[in-house]
Amino acid sequence: MAALLFLMPAVEAAPAWKADLTPPAAAPFAKLAPCKLDYQASWKGLISAGAIHLEFGNPGISKPGSYVVTATGTSMGPASALYNFKCWYWSELDPATYAPKLFNSVEDTGKRHITDQLDYDGKGVTINRTVHINANGFEYKNKKTFAFSPLHDLFSSMLFVRSQKLDNGDKLSFVIQPGDTAYLVKVNVESREPHNGRASIRLGIVMFGIDPATLELEPYKKMKNSTMWISDDTDRIPLEVRAGVFIGDVRVTLTGQGKL
Repeated sequence: MAALLFLMPAVEAAPAWKADLTPPAAAPFAKLAPCKLDYQASWKGLISAGAIHLEFGNPGISKPGSYVVTATGTSMGPASALYNFKCWYWSELDPATYAPKLFNSVEDTGKRHITDQLDYDGKGVTINRTVHINANGFEYKNKKTFAFSPLHDLFSSMLFVRSQKLDNGDKLSFVIQPGDTAYLVKVNVESREPHNGRASIRLGIVMFGIDPATLELEPYKKMKNSTMWISDDTDRIPLEVRAGVFIGDVRVTLTGQGKL
């Protein structure tokens, strides 16, 4: 009998932080109507650094069995001279639960052109990455998996947060995999307050990297604590994000909102 025990595969214990994850089912808050959102990125709200355009549930690019979210972004002004960046994102979510199904991204830094395809299956995610070096045309590909559930992509996490009750003092915890790295995100509902002329909910956000082999948490050195304000209405869209990152104080502010 003892010998049989040694032959049995080892079962790794779940990390302690997994017990604190917010249940993945979306709360019964009203779903977001099809809309387009425009944002401006800046350093401390003074120097324009980029523009971002998002579309949620655009009927013109619908796909049967999926809720589609798209985004494009580009660096601008002095920032583009220091860090030339362009991106395109395509997300396919379960229309009932907003759980991620497929996430495609294209990012170009001037030096590198990076393409990711993330396939979510409810048990984890498979990531296929292609990196093209613009200067010499060299290209390499990598495939890896992260067997963890529940997972969010970049946009399913936004829809998940807005669906929650969000009473002052509420805390949320979830895992997001927007590229080839997974992160634990902790959200604290800090207060209700006016922001940029609108009633808002202020959220404090902290992120940790996750070691894919051990699931141990690691400091996320590229971003310190950040603050997000979302509208305190039926839309609950992001109004502004302020984050301390490796290049300084970066702000992303809503500049336009429209129906689709």
